[in-house]
Amino acid sequence: MKVHLPGTMRGGLRTLLVSLIVLLVLFPVLDEGPIGRAIIVVVSTVIALSGAYAASPDRRQLAMALLLAMPAVAGRWAFVFVDAPMVRGIAFATSIVFYVYILLLILRYVLRTDEVTVDEICGAVSVYILIGVAWGLGYGLVELARPGSLHSGTGSLAPGDFVYFSFVTLMTVGYGDMYPVDPLARSLALVEAMAGVIFVAVLIGRLVGLQAGGRRRS
Repeated sequence: MKVHLPGTMRGGLRTLLVSLIVLLVLFPVLDEGPIGRAIIVVVSTVIALSGAYAASPDRRQLAMALLLAMPAVAGRWAFVFVDAPMVRGIAFATSIVFYVYILLLILRYVLRTDEVTVDEICGAVSVYILIGVAWGLGYGLVELARPGSLHSGTGSLAPGDFVYFSFVTLMTVGYGDMYPVDPLARSLALVEAMAGVIFVAVLIGRLVGLQAGGRRRS
């Protein structure tokens, strides 16, 4: 039996995916200075709102998503005006909690579906991107707590560098321009690389299998 897409998710997953792609494109370019960070926060706010709307199948979960989104958005805006380690840490931590909650809701829907549509594909890709973003924020927290955990050829590290390193690790590209030094950072990188391989092998493979099964039934 097909699992019907909740009304709040219709179109929301597509908006979320587009917002995430825009964030990935802008993050390395604009993550310098207050103006650039403000633009990033605007996009992050759109992601928070569209993610809360798209991933919540009922009012209770929507209320929880919005409750988690508020401190994440507030923390990101505070970081625009106050570039202090504590403010940055709060922004990272609250954003991680929100993104993990949203990706778990979307992942549950994608795993329960019996038919592949554009919404399911957008949901699966969004989960993959959210994993990379959340892990990137995690690397930022580790670097704040234990400076020097990540080595970069450029020397200084910005929030965009953590997201960049996260996706390089998630996709197992390994350019070598950044690498973990601290044991905790190495553990995070190892688990993320495994998560990326498992996600593509299991979840995307399942969607392809469902699509093929639907064609045979037709």
